[in-house]
Amino acid sequence: MAHLDLSRTRGGKWFQGEFILGAARTIYLWGALLAFVGLLGALLVAVILQLVIWSPVSQVAVPPEPNAQIQPIDVGIVQASLSPPSNIHFVTTLDPVTEPVTADSIVGYFDASTPNGLAPFPNDFDILGGRDAEMFDRVEIQIPNNGNSRAGLRPTEALVDQIRNILSQIRTTKTETYRLSVVARDRFGLRSTPTDVVVNLTFAPPAAPTAPSPENQQGMTALQQLARDIARRLDPNETPAYFDAYNRALKEPSTCGTDDQDSNFVTNYREAFDQVRNRLSPSNIDAFYAGVCAAWHLAVQQAQNAQAAQNAARNEAIAKNIELREEASIKDFAAQAGKWTALSFAGLALGAFLTISLSLAFLTIENHSRALREAVQKLAQRSEP
Repeated sequence: MAHLDLSRTRGGKWFQGEFILGAARTIYLWGALLAFVGLLGALLVAVILQLVIWSPVSQVAVPPEPNAQIQPIDVGIVQASLSPPSNIHFVTTLDPVTEPVTADSIVGYFDASTPNGLAPFPNDFDILGGRDAEMFDRVEIQIPNNGNSRAGLRPTEALVDQIRNILSQIRTTKTETYRLSVVARDRFGLRSTPTDVVVNLTFAPPAAPTAPSPENQQGMTALQQLARDIARRLDPNETPAYFDAYNRALKEPSTCGTDDQDSNFVTNYREAFDQVRNRLSPSNIDAFYAGVCAAWHLAVQQAQNAQAAQNAARNEAIAKNIELREEASIKDFAAQAGKWTALSFAGLALGAFLTISLSLAFLTIENHSRALREAVQKLAQRSEP
C-alpha cells in the first residue's frame, strides 16, 4: 500500500494549518498569559516581603539602671516645717563629774528637733528662768564632732561651790537634777513654747588610775570612737565593766550581720547612739543593741527589695527585647527566603513567557508563510493554459 502523505492532500493541509497550529496558538497564548500573571504575582510578593524585611523591629522600653526614684513628697514634712522646735533637751558633756570645776567649764549644750534647723547663736535658745536658773550662765560653745555653735551652759560660782561640796562627800555615783525654763527658735524665727528642761549631772568619786585601753590610742576608727563613747556612757568610772562594754559595742556590726568596715552601718550606729545617748544605761543597753540590729535589717531588706524590683523589671524588659529580636530575625529569614523564592519564580515565569512568546511568533510566521505559499500556488494555477 502506498504511504499516504496528509500534508499533500487538501484535508491534511487543513488539519495541519488550521487545527494543529490553531490549537498550538491557543495553548501558547494561555501559557503566556499564565506566565505573565505569575510574573506579576511573584514580583508583588517579593515587594511585600521586602517591605516586611525593612519594617523596624518592635522593642519595649528598658528601664534605666536601678537608681533612687523620686517619690511624691510627704506633705507631713511640709506641715512639720511650719511647726516650731520641739523636743527641747540638754546634752551633758561634763559627765561624769569626778573633780571640782571652774566657772569656765562647759556643762553641755541645748538641742531641739526641727526640720528647719535651729537659729544661730545667740537666737537659738533663751533661758527664761526655772528653779535652778541661778546655777548656770548661757554661753556659746562648739558642738563636739560637729563644728556648729550652739547655746550651752557653764556653771556659776554657786554651782561651782555646790559641786565642790558634793564631791567632798560622795562615796558612790550620784546624780543631781537641775531644771530650767527654755524656749527655742528655728532659723525662720518660729518660737517654741516655754519648756521645762532637765540638766542631769552625774557625780562620781575620783577613779583610780587604770591601764590605758586600746581605744585611748591614736588613730581610732569611727567604730572604736563610738564603742568608747558607749562604754563611757555605761561606765563613767571606767571600772573593769568599762572594757566589757567597749568590747561588746565593737561586736555590734558582726552581731547585725555585717562587719566593722561597713561605713554605712557605722554611720547609722552612731546616729542611733547620738539620738538616745541620754537614755542609755546598763539596764537597757541590750535593748538598744537589738533595736539597732532590727532597724538595720529592715533598712537592708527594704534596699534589697527595691533593688530586686528594679532588676526584675529591667531583666524582664531585656528578655522581652531579646524575644522580639529573635522573632524579628526569624521573620526576616522567612521573608528573605520567600522573597528569593518569589524572585526565582518570577524569573522562571519570565523565561516561560519569553519562550512561549517566541513560539507564538514562530507560529505566526509559519501561518503567514503558509498563506503566501497558497496564494502563490493559486496564482500559478490560474496562469497555466
